[in-house]
Amino acid sequence: MNDYPIQIKKGIYARIIGSLVFWIFWLSIGILISYAVSKENSIGYGLLTIIGIIGLVFIFTWLNLVSEYFIKYSLDSKQLTYMSGILSKSEKTIPYSKIQHIIIIEDFGQRLFGIMTMYISTAREMSTQNNANSIQIGPIIPDLNREDAYALQKILVNEMNKSRKSGI
Repeated sequence: MNDYPIQIKKGIYARIIGSLVFWIFWLSIGILISYAVSKENSIGYGLLTIIGIIGLVFIFTWLNLVSEYFIKYSLDSKQLTYMSGILSKSEKTIPYSKIQHIIIIEDFGQRLFGIMTMYISTAREMSTQNNANSIQIGPIIPDLNREDAYALQKILVNEMNKSRKSGI
């Protein structure tokens, strides 16, 4: 289905390294809070605070990783089909002629493992970004190998240009 597979294992490593700064920040906040709390009460409250903060960061990181495992996409001659979801599944079919932007991002953790994330936006997503009540994001294809991301971008741009010239 995916000619350019999502690199799940590399993505996990990249997310862990990329979120390390986030973990250190919240851990230091937890230590400061526990120090302040332990002066007035007991060390138990401080440890509970640190454990709670570490637990929340771990849960949110884990949910992000699990959700990316359930992303699938396919290309055919006229459209990109994007499927995602764990409990509630969604499928989005985007004709190549409707794609407006293809953005490739490589954060610090991804750079270490040679992977990138591709964001695809259409006019519909872009028009709703100005509405504060309804922000929509187009398909996000995470953790592609660097070469695969550029190859997929080239294919999508070629298909976009072909469909616009033919008036599809």
